[in-house]
Amino acid sequence: MDDAASAVKSQDISSGKRPRDDPGPSRKTNLKQPKIVNWLAVPTRNSFDPLSSGDTENDMETDDVNENNASPDTAVKKEPTPPPIFVHGVETMTPLVALLEAIAKDSYSMKALRDNTVKVQSKNSDAYRKIHKALKDKGTDMHSYQLKSDKGFRVVVRGLHHSTKHEDIKGAFSTLGHNVKHVHNVKHRGSNQPLPLFFVEFAGNENNKKVYDVTRLLHCVVQVEPPRPKKDIVQCTRCQRFGHTKSFCHRAPRCVKCLGGHSTSECTRKTRDEGVRCVNCEGYHPANYRGCDAARRLNPRRNVDLRQRIRNERNLHRELSTNVNNTQRRPDLLYSDVVGASGGNDEARLNPVGNTSNVPHVPQSAQNSEMDEFLLRLIQQDFHLAQQELLPDRQGFSEVLK
Repeated sequence: MDDAASAVKSQDISSGKRPRDDPGPSRKTNLKQPKIVNWLAVPTRNSFDPLSSGDTENDMETDDVNENNASPDTAVKKEPTPPPIFVHGVETMTPLVALLEAIAKDSYSMKALRDNTVKVQSKNSDAYRKIHKALKDKGTDMHSYQLKSDKGFRVVVRGLHHSTKHEDIKGAFSTLGHNVKHVHNVKHRGSNQPLPLFFVEFAGNENNKKVYDVTRLLHCVVQVEPPRPKKDIVQCTRCQRFGHTKSFCHRAPRCVKCLGGHSTSECTRKTRDEGVRCVNCEGYHPANYRGCDAARRLNPRRNVDLRQRIRNERNLHRELSTNVNNTQRRPDLLYSDVVGASGGNDEARLNPVGNTSNVPHVPQSAQNSEMDEFLLRLIQQDFHLAQQELLPDRQGFSEVLK
């Protein structure tokens, strides 16, 4: 063994190479180069170091307990406020208060308005339904609005032929998982011709907005859109007043064509004539005319742009008329005025430098801009230069005549 080791050592020394160490099974060669970071290190600090791990665990357990003990009422959405009920013609409050106390005690509030009108505000939808039903059964002169919870989801469907049956439309939407309440075909306002448009009202549901994704219905390419908001104030077709609709109106009916206290369907006027009267302003037009003074007073924003445009046009017309009155018309220049053939004697024509009567002149009031003044000076200079060039020839011709 000693001889073999000495022989290996003698071979390494004779070769002149450094002996290589045995890495062994536990040593591994790291071939990946270390990443050189040239940026300065940013000092960081954990602001939660003072907190112990035990406190954190206790807090997490407390949060879990609070979530489990949370009342289910907090997760329920808040009920929207019911609409008000407007009772008209209230001479004494005693009968109304007695009726409300018997139906919904401590579940309402009242406010007296002008023209013997009382506003009744319910605190919840149940009280609203009870009060509305009791006043309706009594035949009270009143009007109200629909509960938000009862309102449907209304859309416009384009692309269906106007002859499509409403039942087919309801069935097609039902197969898609939508509950249809009402379908109505839209007609042209002027010609009363049916249009390829349908108003479709759905029952309140969480998937109502998915109806906008429908592109084909009854083998037709359709487009579902939200209805356009109305800019005009709503008008009741029962009492012809503004601010509510006939669905929740319980006031006395009034005709749209005359001053009578009856519904429009019971009116004896069946043809168009000049005797139409408005029940709101007593003008000679139907009560649903949007140019009515009563409608304009209630909806002043409708004609803001129109009034502003009329005012601007009047101001512009006034400015133009003022400029026209202050500006004189520029006289037309004739060829005889330029060459000096009209008026004056021979000496004046032969001495144009001193003669300025034939030079075209424009009144000062007509020189409305710097461009007009510049053109005027240019014409005068050209006229003088032309006269100076013709002066020797004219003098020689006059000597020959002498």
